[in-house]
Amino acid sequence: MILKSETVDHRGRMLTVALVDAPTEDVRRLMDGRQWGSPGGLLYRNKTTQWDRIDVPRIGTVHDADGRLLAAVVFSQLPWGTYLAAVTVLPEQTRQGLASLLVGRTADWIVELGGPDHPITGLVVGDNTAALEALFAGGVEIGAKVDALMYSRVRTRTSSDCRAMRPQDRDEVLTALTALNRGWQDADTTLMEDEYYICVEGGRIVAGMQAVTQRLAVEALGTPIDPFAMWALPKLLGVTAEDFRFLMMFHVFGSAPALDRLCSHVLSEQGLKLACLQLDREDPVRETFVTGVRPGLGARLTGVDKMLIFASGDIPRPMSVTPLMGTFS
Repeated sequence: MILKSETVDHRGRMLTVALVDAPTEDVRRLMDGRQWGSPGGLLYRNKTTQWDRIDVPRIGTVHDADGRLLAAVVFSQLPWGTYLAAVTVLPEQTRQGLASLLVGRTADWIVELGGPDHPITGLVVGDNTAALEALFAGGVEIGAKVDALMYSRVRTRTSSDCRAMRPQDRDEVLTALTALNRGWQDADTTLMEDEYYICVEGGRIVAGMQAVTQRLAVEALGTPIDPFAMWALPKLLGVTAEDFRFLMMFHVFGSAPALDRLCSHVLSEQGLKLACLQLDREDPVRETFVTGVRPGLGARLTGVDKMLIFASGDIPRPMSVTPLMGTFS
């Protein structure tokens, strides 16, 4: 359904900007086929875009006078606001102001529909801040710095005290996550039992994580030793650059020894060797992970991406990076 629509004269071209409540096949193809990342940094194509994690989509589009889709932006309405999941423009239409036009109009409509207390937020790689400021014409603030912490093991191992979560474990896990006081925590709705693993000691859950497999086609890593890293990293991790598989971890808690065992156990269960955990720098688990868990050689080759969470309103700290934020694009 079309929620808002407007025809505008943009640099001498008549274009239609619209906000709809579901992605069309054209939007899916445009999003699924684009290259993500930033020049000089990690460049990749996502082979597992998680459309099903968007419960209440809000899709912005720009079409030309012939009805051709030129640009699209994907938002998801959440209890605390609206998350900007991705924005893209046809390669031959870049540098024409289409992304700024699209995001500016659709963001205004979303605020109009949701109210001024319904902030718009998103997660970007740290060196994309200039593009971000251009998109919103200075109307957003950088609210939190996030580290993408990598974990790898050439030889993974299972642990007898680690296992998949059962329905009766859910309340104990949610209690442990609530105790971390993460802002905009949505584990009560996004924590999935078939993706969540726990570590149990003495009948008590001492660590947990939600593990989501990602598949990328990696085109550059953005490291000073990229030619060597692009050759060595797939060999270390048992993958190829064209089918680069790893785990994204969410809703993580626990002590360093328990998290180390749990990470290795989950990688072994999934047949993978690399995992990534995105944490606000004020998150208590970040210090535990950085100081108490050895990253591994493969993780050192990938480096640590600096991420930023931006918002049109205040962000509670530490901020929770939800499965939708880490898996869509």
